[in-house]
Amino acid sequence: MNIVITGYALGGYGGMETVCKRLVELIVANNPGAKVDFIFFNEKGEADEQWYAGLSGQMISSTVRNTKLRRLRFAFALSGFLRKSKPDLVIALDTLSCYIANVARKLCLGRYPIASWLHFSLYDLYKYTYILKADAHLVISRGINQQVQELGVKERDIYTVFNPVEKTEDTIPVSHSPANFIYIGRVIFEGQKRLKDLLDSLVALRGDWRLHVVGSGDDLTQCQQYAEQLGLSDRILWHGWQARPWLYVKANIGDLKALVLTSAFEGLPMTLLEAMAHGVYCVSSDCPTGPADVIDGTNGRLYAVNQLTKLTEILQALVDGEIIIDQAQIKQSIAKFYDASYYLNFKQALDSIMLNYHGK
Repeated sequence: MNIVITGYALGGYGGMETVCKRLVELIVANNPGAKVDFIFFNEKGEADEQWYAGLSGQMISSTVRNTKLRRLRFAFALSGFLRKSKPDLVIALDTLSCYIANVARKLCLGRYPIASWLHFSLYDLYKYTYILKADAHLVISRGINQQVQELGVKERDIYTVFNPVEKTEDTIPVSHSPANFIYIGRVIFEGQKRLKDLLDSLVALRGDWRLHVVGSGDDLTQCQQYAEQLGLSDRILWHGWQARPWLYVKANIGDLKALVLTSAFEGLPMTLLEAMAHGVYCVSSDCPTGPADVIDGTNGRLYAVNQLTKLTEILQALVDGEIIIDQAQIKQSIAKFYDASYYLNFKQALDSIMLNYHGK
């Protein structure tokens, strides 16, 4: 199998990068003859190419100011690569890349399907109707599946394949006093991640607790200043970005009460899966797409977006020891997300996409 994965340049630190690398590892391990190439579009000048070092990938750059001409430039360059590589399937990581890949296929007279593979809630994406330029759709949550159907796509052309997480024997012990809460991810004050909500929810929290923030971002200083305004500075530890966060947690924090996620929207948050793989209880906003596919009541709790009183109530119950945490049960609860199940589902989806395309 020859697969080309294309999309706009990624920052290098997020869940999409983690999933892309893991997918290639699983394809190579299960099908040594397979080939996967990454083609990224760069329109902003600097781009991180280190995250896919060791993989087959290249960056197509353009500084053309006219939007339509710039996308056409990307399509021409992609068509040249596709003409030579003759892929069995092209996977587009974002809405604009669905459009570009479609134009490129016409230019090179390609005979292969294009599948979208979006990692965020559809309606939060730029020009989301461009996914209709793809023939089929790989979706990472039931919520995104429903959103794609709302655009008129037939259910038979949508394949729900949850993101993978590596199974581990490591377990992060449960903390007691202090109750250690953790946030792992990009530090965004409002916007997608809404660290402001997390900080606001902690103001009324009683007892002995700490918040550990593992991550970085442009809003780091704003978040730190806001925590100081709320009088929380002595309870929050800012650890910065860590390349291998769970190894860092094990070595430098030691034990945890729960991971907390306060996002306004997600796709399927990898941080929840990685936490649960380590036996860590999770508390998350029930934002559009993602968390509800992971959290089932035994491995964590959901609260409605912006319902900070409810979030504080859940965190207080954890501090007070009112919520029983069964770490073995947490690990088992995400069995369908572990690598073996993921690759089987992904391979079946790709086989079906190609069969349906060539059968038309």
